[in-house]
Amino acid sequence: MNVVKYIRVFAFFYEDTYMSKICYECFRQIQEEAIACPYCGFRNSECVVNERILPPGTVLNNKYTLGKCLGEGGFGITYLAWDQNMETRIAIKEYYPSNLVIRDLNVYGGNTLHTVTSTGQEDFKTGLERFVKEAAILSKFFNLPGIVSVKDFFYENGTAYMAMEYIDGISLKEYLKQNGNKLPVAEALEIVKPIIMSLAIVHKNKLLHRDISPDNIMISKDGQVKLIDFGAARYFEGDFDKSMTVVLKHGYAPIEQYSRKSQQGEATDIYGLCAVMYRMITGVVPEEALERVHQDRLLPMKQYNKKIPTHIAMAIEKGLSVEYKDRQQNMQELYNELYATKKQLREKRGDKVYSVIRKGLLILIIILLLIILGSLLFITNREKIDKFGNKVKTVFSEDEEYSSESVDQKTEEEKTSKQSSKETDSDAVENDETVAEQEQIGSDSVENDKATEQEQAALDVTEEVVDEELEHAIMVVSKGVLNGRSDAYSVEDILNQYCDRAGTWTAGRDENDNVFVRFAGSRLGETFTLEFQVFTGDTFKLIGATKDGQEYEQYSVFFQEILDEVGA
Repeated sequence: MNVVKYIRVFAFFYEDTYMSKICYECFRQIQEEAIACPYCGFRNSECVVNERILPPGTVLNNKYTLGKCLGEGGFGITYLAWDQNMETRIAIKEYYPSNLVIRDLNVYGGNTLHTVTSTGQEDFKTGLERFVKEAAILSKFFNLPGIVSVKDFFYENGTAYMAMEYIDGISLKEYLKQNGNKLPVAEALEIVKPIIMSLAIVHKNKLLHRDISPDNIMISKDGQVKLIDFGAARYFEGDFDKSMTVVLKHGYAPIEQYSRKSQQGEATDIYGLCAVMYRMITGVVPEEALERVHQDRLLPMKQYNKKIPTHIAMAIEKGLSVEYKDRQQNMQELYNELYATKKQLREKRGDKVYSVIRKGLLILIIILLLIILGSLLFITNREKIDKFGNKVKTVFSEDEEYSSESVDQKTEEEKTSKQSSKETDSDAVENDETVAEQEQIGSDSVENDKATEQEQAALDVTEEVVDEELEHAIMVVSKGVLNGRSDAYSVEDILNQYCDRAGTWTAGRDENDNVFVRFAGSRLGETFTLEFQVFTGDTFKLIGATKDGQEYEQYSVFFQEILDEVGA
């Protein structure tokens, strides 16, 4: 079989060199001896040729001439092709599960697929059915502006093919690389707008894409944006695929896509699309949803771009919520939050103020009604209330008479008690000496307690002095300026501008009583510390630094990088 493969490769290059009449990129007629196409510059010799890919020049369905290979995946191969009837370029996707099939190369030009093992036939059949379903799905949305359209579908070579609209452009992933890895907010919103509008209709047909990422968004040369690759698409809330397959694009897949049995719906695609917007605006791929379950370390967009409008940042971050129920529940809701006009935002804020005022008025009305009701009850039951008050007065007057009798009885008891105390005075005299000794011991204890309190107070004063000196040292460094320049930023201003958030200052002494001040902060997820020594006369200097817990030997170079970053 290897011999046949090499013959096939040789035949292709021979045909390209001596017999080829068309360019496999633009499909224009070229001279037989031409090395590169004079129209587009493409060299036919650059086409990928192997035992998996159909050779350029192959004709499918008696009307599609294949050109170069556009890409290979685990379940399909996509070719550039020429529609002979319509005289236009298209893309043709072939169902080719590489782990299940091979091509029949027993004869030259053999293109038919065969399963590698008998057990793989069932898996091949199941995958083929899903491939057919993808074509049927895309054919329903032929006119949607943000979805790639399917023009034709046919069986050949023991497999199936779909002829699709060819997008002459690049992926969003490549577009980001060409534009500094991130885009202005307005441009990012303009790119996703047709996708949101199209997915709203797709979702109404109970269909999910489930694989939204920069790889699957194409931008044509004339600025059109298309969502491609519906190979992972599945119906939801219907009779199809109740057990969803696991499809993951790390950073773009929500938590429910990590399980076959989790509920998936419109908010699943919303997560993927918001992850794409987060990536476009911040230049950073969101942390994987699985890593955010126990500790969500997704940084707010404002930390990357302070100029992003608050309502847009809130909408995207809401769409990136780990929990399904915390996101927008449909594309219309996401669209309204992203593209709200200033008037709509004011009206929304006004609705909130009106709601608060309405609740306050409702509470006030209830309080007034209770006061009025209480007053009416008091007036209508005035006589009963007066009678009850008289009864209460009577009870208290009887209690007063009883209490006066009790006082007389207590006076008599006190007289008897005094008589008894006289009889016991003589016994008390005998114990005076003992009492005097105990009082002497008590006075000594009081004096010892006072001494202890004085010592403790002295220690407290010492600690306060030490603390004041360390606090002063922190003030010397944080509020100090570089090289005594009065017009320079303070050290604290410089470090706070460099960090993601305000850092922390600490101070201490070593065994030689030298004073040191340390600053701890973080930038873009990396922690670092700077250590300063404070000298007599309120002067200081940098003596060390660490990054992520590791000592930074060239700490002066690191500090210079900080100064350069903040423009000091």
